[in-house]
Amino acid sequence: MKKNFFLYIFLLFTSYISGQNIIVEYNVRLVPFGDSSREFLMYNDKESYYFDFVDGKKTPVNEIINNYKIIRGGQKAYRKLDDINKVFRINAYPTSGHKHYLVIDDKPSIDWKIGKDKKEILGYTCTSATGSFRGREYTVWFTTQIPVSLGPWKLDGLPGLILKAEDKAGIFAYEAVQIIKNSNLEIPASVFEFMEKVDKNKIKTYRDFIEQENISFKTIQEKSIANLPKGTSGNMIVPPLREYIRETSFEWEESKKP
Repeated sequence: MKKNFFLYIFLLFTSYISGQNIIVEYNVRLVPFGDSSREFLMYNDKESYYFDFVDGKKTPVNEIINNYKIIRGGQKAYRKLDDINKVFRINAYPTSGHKHYLVIDDKPSIDWKIGKDKKEILGYTCTSATGSFRGREYTVWFTTQIPVSLGPWKLDGLPGLILKAEDKAGIFAYEAVQIIKNSNLEIPASVFEFMEKVDKNKIKTYRDFIEQENISFKTIQEKSIANLPKGTSGNMIVPPLREYIRETSFEWEESKKP
């Protein structure tokens, strides 16, 4: 009986996403500053791509994707769905201008605790779950009516698509605002062209990238402190290095603790 049940679930899952290109648009807010951006999850039965898009107008989704430029924006994550925790990111250091690097992040899975609360988002019945990921504690809402283990950014690992997520510190908030099914839009070719052209010996590990990124953030922070009026305490004005970054701490840092 159990074997037949899991076979049914597998067939339901594969029949739902096989051959489909699905696009989910999220409104992402950096809550303390009132800033928001549009971020997009594109996926089919084999792969997914997540990216952000910041502009001052409501550019149609098809225009965004058809005119997509790899150097624009900050959040980019490509994954094969059969190895969901291996994330290929295309990133630039804050002080490097438009020089982008291909970075491989072997991210840890999230230990979710599924709750009992329900709510409706975009017409889908969603269930709550809580979990911690790289320094932030999240409450998310996922729907098994879309049985794919994905969500905004790197939040995933539940038996359904995550449509809403908020971190406990009140810094980041994500909410799906539209879902486009059976789209004829595909992951932009420029994503694959960039990855194919990269010298394989120059692909960075995520740990190396984050350590260099922290150096860039530190440089920016020190310049900000140096420009403060005389007599001003930098500690009272300049926030901790990664306070407003999505990931504040990492598993390799935890392993260093006594």
